[in-house]
Amino acid sequence: MKIITSALVIFAMMFPTLAVSMAVLRVASWNLLAQTYISDHQYPWARTTSPECLEWTHRKSLIVHQLLDDKELKADIICLQEVQVDLFPDLLRCLSPTFDGAIQNVTKMHNVATAVLVRRSCPLTIRRLESRSRALIATLEDRSRPSSSHVYVCSVHLDADQRRTDSDMRQFHQSQRLCQ
Repeated sequence: MKIITSALVIFAMMFPTLAVSMAVLRVASWNLLAQTYISDHQYPWARTTSPECLEWTHRKSLIVHQLLDDKELKADIICLQEVQVDLFPDLLRCLSPTFDGAIQNVTKMHNVATAVLVRRSCPLTIRRLESRSRALIATLEDRSRPSSSHVYVCSVHLDADQRRTDSDMRQFHQSQRLCQ
């Protein structure tokens, strides 16, 4: 079993028997900063610098541009954190020519989740999802061999509580155990 980590935010477990028709699988992770967390009080400088910079329509256009047009990123799989649930369908619609995606199942009381995007040119597709607190585990399979082994990708929004120094590693290990 091979584990790929990116700053302990995401991990993918690839089984040796998986035959994916590509030499490299590029995975990226991005915290979008949910719109609900943005306020003039938190970012007072933003309105004086660029009045529209905190608005969703402006931010969404920058996010879409980054994901679709960035020549260096070109990730096959993108794990997103702090995605606002009610805005995700609009974002996915803008990305749909290039990406398929899924968002974590959350309660109505919580409008922020994690999500996974998979580039349509990638030979993998989303087969199954499992939601946990602050984590979305996506089971991906090879489009050309649906019954072959799977790739598990976990998008985790790590706990930022500075008083609980072990919480990020605990979250990481709990998510890892779910994939085994």
